[in-house]
Amino acid sequence: MALESAIPPHLACERALLAKTPANYVPPFPAYSARFPTDVKDLVMALIGAQHREGAPTAPSSALAKLNEFLKRGTVSYQPKYRQPSSVTDNAGAYNEVLIAYWRSKAQYTEWASTSGFNAWWRNLDPETEDHGWFLEVLYPSVDRFETVFSDNVVPEGAAHMRESVSGEIQEHVY
Repeated sequence: MALESAIPPHLACERALLAKTPANYVPPFPAYSARFPTDVKDLVMALIGAQHREGAPTAPSSALAKLNEFLKRGTVSYQPKYRQPSSVTDNAGAYNEVLIAYWRSKAQYTEWASTSGFNAWWRNLDPETEDHGWFLEVLYPSVDRFETVFSDNVVPEGAAHMRESVSGEIQEHVY
């Protein structure tokens, strides 16, 4: 069986360094990579969250509800293509909850942040009126610098929800 490259053909370029993968290397198990549409040049992953000093809230968090409300606002074509909640109690005992939202371009994210009212809300947050803190981390990886590797070709995770397709078994993994 011929293995595919993890790099889709439209992103392949001449190597600057020799590959360290031995000739005729056969990976010990199958792995797959998400294939994004060829017109996708950058991706956006925004981690928008709240930190509660006193640990996990006893009732559903109003902070997470507020964030979900923003993610549903604005022009539909600019809303995130996928979002997922996550939470953790950190080493200091603070409870952190986050929505990780994904867009297919920086332009879509920027338009959503403006039309949804999120930017205006974020700029005008008053920490004195909140019972928790807020945080925002926005990552803008270019698609040619972004890699996905999965152990199956059925269940997408994270940014792979924005994929166009999935590769066949790939050569470059566990190398």
